[in-house]
Amino acid sequence: MRIAILSPIFEAVPPKGWGGVELVVYNLVESLVKNGHDVTLFCAENYHTHARVITNGLPPANHDPKQKPEVSQEILDEKLIARQDNFDIINAHTSHRFLYLEKKIKIPHLLTIHTIFREQWKLLYREHPKLPIVTVSKAQASLSGLKLNFIRTVYNGINIEEFDYSSKGGKYLAWLGRIVRSKGLLIAINLAKKLKFKLRFAGRFIYDSEDDRIYAREIKKAMKHSLIEWVGEVKGQKKVNFLKNALVLVNPIVWDEPFGLVVPEANACGTPVVAFDRGAMPELIKDDLNGFLINSDNIGQMIQAIKQIYEMPAKKYQAMRRSCRKQVEENFTMEKMVDGYEKVYQKVIEDYKSRNPKS
Repeated sequence: MRIAILSPIFEAVPPKGWGGVELVVYNLVESLVKNGHDVTLFCAENYHTHARVITNGLPPANHDPKQKPEVSQEILDEKLIARQDNFDIINAHTSHRFLYLEKKIKIPHLLTIHTIFREQWKLLYREHPKLPIVTVSKAQASLSGLKLNFIRTVYNGINIEEFDYSSKGGKYLAWLGRIVRSKGLLIAINLAKKLKFKLRFAGRFIYDSEDDRIYAREIKKAMKHSLIEWVGEVKGQKKVNFLKNALVLVNPIVWDEPFGLVVPEANACGTPVVAFDRGAMPELIKDDLNGFLINSDNIGQMIQAIKQIYEMPAKKYQAMRRSCRKQVEENFTMEKMVDGYEKVYQKVIEDYKSRNPKS
């Protein structure tokens, strides 16, 4: 197939540090190329891929404060529209922004949603009831409250070969993500203090809103404690070492996470995850297999789950770590993801041809 992949323009593909969607796009593109497809990636500058690439001629928007993201995306969108006849299908990963573009597309196309369906966008989505949509978890669609053309859930996949497995782990708690209120870092810090366990956290401080700035100040105040260590923004082997040497990864999210790459990344290294049961977490975590699900906001239950892992006999803990790796191998690899997308693409093309027999 001749496939066009439209990426967000906020981070490089693959991202140099944090960048969840751009990393998923990179893994998908590389897998499609490996499977023999003719793939063209539409993205910002600063890319590295085996696919054909067309850019907007600008650096990633998150690294250029002078940019207006909507203008940067529009430049890329127009390049895609001008070349659409070169493709069999277009797969956009730009969420609601793609809805402004869809009426100009005259070939088979679909949209992968990577975030929640925010209230301010729902009216816009309702105006596109026939647009084929891929979700990254079942919870993402069910929690939307929308009746749209949800054609399939395709879980995000990681390159498992990049994640070293450790059967032993370590003694510290780990937390990884964007440092924003919804990700629950302050909860993780308070958990560590109550448990008197070391917490090492990795991530980038975000300052996109006044609440982000307030939260950053709260974190910086709370981390002035001997048990709390910020290791900065980790990537590559540094991230792998950070994850595989942890006792457990804590994920006390306070929003309905649509997926959460950090869970399979930690599991691939053998590290179990303890998380609140919001969003996609029940699809990623199975109790006593690759971690524990905790009733939302139940701090006491989360403390008990961490203690349970800490107090496990060595053989049982090692068995859990093996189960973590197996869970990823069976459900969340790049190969699993690309297989799902290939089936979706074929269905979308066939459905389009049945509705447009002269195309």
